Amino acid sequence: MILYIDSSVFLRFLLRHPNSLNIVKEEHEFASSELLKLECQRALIRYRLNQEIYDMGFLELTEACLDLLSRINLLKINSEVMELASRNWGVVLGSLDSIHLASALHIQKEKKTRLKFLTHDKALYTAARISNFEVVGVDSK
Repeated sequence: MILYIDSSVFLRFLLRHPNSLNIVKEEHEFASSELLKLECQRALIRYRLNQEIYDMGFLELTEACLDLLSRINLLKINSEVMELASRNWGVVLGSLDSIHLASALHIQKEKKTRLKFLTHDKALYTAARISNFEVVGVDSK
């Protein structure tokens, strides 16, 4: 099974937050949008500029980030994904989350297999469930 991973799951794992999904132990194929790389690199830069991490921490996290990213198949954002991302998902969903959802749908269609969607974002969880994905990472209560 292919697991689609969004930045909320990736960053929580990378930053060792409590209740993060252990994505290293999973023996599945991982996929995401190339947007994941941008979001994660920008987050690390933001943490460094806000002095939430310092030089050595930034370097260590950047290396760990690139290592983890190398294990994920990243879909290039194309016009089909962008067109799909512009649709109404039935919930208030930001542009970046909409691109993640559209990317997952595109990958599922191209690979002709079901994807499991990993997110900690409640709005994205709802949109992914509406789109018939099995979703892991958000308590549905």
